[in-house]
Amino acid sequence: MSEFEAKYTLPHRMVSNANHRNAAKKLKAQLQEWFVCFTNYVSSHKAYIRALHDCARHPLPAFCEETNNNALSLLELEKWSSCLDKLFADVELEGEHYKTEKTSKTKDKSYKLMQRIKEEEVEYEASRKETEKNAVILVQTGFTSLFGSLDEFSKSFAEKYDDIRK
Repeated sequence: MSEFEAKYTLPHRMVSNANHRNAAKKLKAQLQEWFVCFTNYVSSHKAYIRALHDCARHPLPAFCEETNNNALSLLELEKWSSCLDKLFADVELEGEHYKTEKTSKTKDKSYKLMQRIKEEEVEYEASRKETEKNAVILVQTGFTSLFGSLDEFSKSFAEKYDDIRK
């Protein structure tokens, strides 16, 4: 928070903004947790369907076959498996999109921070040069008046020395 905002922002508004930021952080963390859970859920269903599919491909023993629905269930399991594959691919794509977006935001923040640092360095260098210039001017004017005073003192001392010597 900038110094201006700290001075002129009302305390209840600062608390409100802090509460909003905290709530947003909590919501973001919860959404990420839900995303991980959903990804795990889809992944486990995918593994389950693959296992069912593998079981359905094996022929049943003759005494278990009352009807020949094995081919039909195999087709349904293949459809279900392909749907889950597509869903999982979409979920992974969304996850990659989120990571890419987060990475680009981080890069943008880093770039802005580096730009700000460079601007601060330029401002600092200009301020340092201005301070150095002012110091040189003060020293020069100070030495001028010092040498002037020293000259007057020397002249006065020389006159008094001459008076004492006579």
